[in-house]
Amino acid sequence: MIDTDRTAAVAAVLDSLAEAWARGDADAYAAHFTEDATYITFVGTRYQGRQDIADSHRALFAKFLKGTRLAHEMVDVRFLGAERS
Repeated sequence: MIDTDRTAAVAAVLDSLAEAWARGDADAYAAHFTEDATYITFVGTRYQGRQDIADSHRALFAKFLKGTRLAHEMVDVRFLGAERS
């Protein structure tokens, strides 16, 4: 059984992350993470907390990642817990 509401919610978050990235909006990008989130990049850089994620992406969007886009594709979603079928 596919939970279309929750799957759509996951897709909306991914789309919103990609849209914030495309705008170079570090605060909107970081808003999707919790205050105590741990964020590790593909090169192993570690950021701790929403503010650190925003600050680091602000610098990245201003220079190294300026004009880039975040590519994403949702292939599968599985929700764990008592409600799964």
